[in-house]
Amino acid sequence: MALPISSFFNAINTKLTRWVFGTVVITILLNEVFFLGFKQTFPSVEVSDYIKQQIEPHTYLKVKIAPVQLNNWRQLTLPRFTLIDPASELPFFELSQTSFKWEPGLAEQSVSLSSQLHGGQLSGLLQAYPLGSGYLSLKNIALQQVQALHHLPYVKLSGMLENLHVNVDEAQHFMQFPHTLPSGLINATLQNLKFQFSNTLPLPIQVPEIALSDVKLLITSGEAIELKEAVLSGDLEGTASGTIQVDRANFLNSTASFTVKFKLSADLKERLAKDMMLNSLLSIVKCGDLIHAKLSGTLQLWNPPVKLCS
Repeated sequence: MALPISSFFNAINTKLTRWVFGTVVITILLNEVFFLGFKQTFPSVEVSDYIKQQIEPHTYLKVKIAPVQLNNWRQLTLPRFTLIDPASELPFFELSQTSFKWEPGLAEQSVSLSSQLHGGQLSGLLQAYPLGSGYLSLKNIALQQVQALHHLPYVKLSGMLENLHVNVDEAQHFMQFPHTLPSGLINATLQNLKFQFSNTLPLPIQVPEIALSDVKLLITSGEAIELKEAVLSGDLEGTASGTIQVDRANFLNSTASFTVKFKLSADLKERLAKDMMLNSLLSIVKCGDLIHAKLSGTLQLWNPPVKLCS
């Protein structure tokens, strides 16, 4: 007896559904088999060396990278990534579990980044094809854990980098000319900063601890690093601006020029008054209740400040 038309189509649909489902399962299994085979022969060390060769010319620091791990067809992970000062061989900072994920698209393709850094999070995105702009974002970084800040002479810095956002322009130009600085804009907010000064200062003075409840920064980079504006609240209330001409051979030899205009809190004035020599030195740059001066020199050796009273 002939089957009804509806039963005929139902039979075809059932067979088609089974065929499609079976094809998908087989495709997934084959994909996993091929991936596992490729993963076994993936050149982890060679990829790490290539990344190192691409980064070192831009940072002027040595790079140490653990062998790359291949997570899937579109994602790589660096278990550990460290920037090292070539002069002292000490680490500047270290990233852990840094993940790069390829984000394909029809018109353009991008690479996203996520990582853990000193108790906080780092994320970013770069338009990879065609090579274009990108951004980098850091949140909740404990500054006392950042090894780079341990290199600062005579001062210990602690506090929280609440947020830092970097917009990078002209990535193609940056990659073509590795000894230039990336062009971009940096916005940052820091909270509860504390500067504790060493007893080994070149002069026999005791600088008290300086606490800043809030710091907002606006910085541009390109031919130089320019501090467009820094707004400070706390023991120092006021603003700062200036530029750093980067020495690519030794960053601490970079030349800097800054203008500062601060008002000291009543509590800080009282603490500063306890050291007569320090109070006398500050009079060189004080304009009434304000410190208004120009600072210049290298990042490791500053010239005497110049008072800018009007």
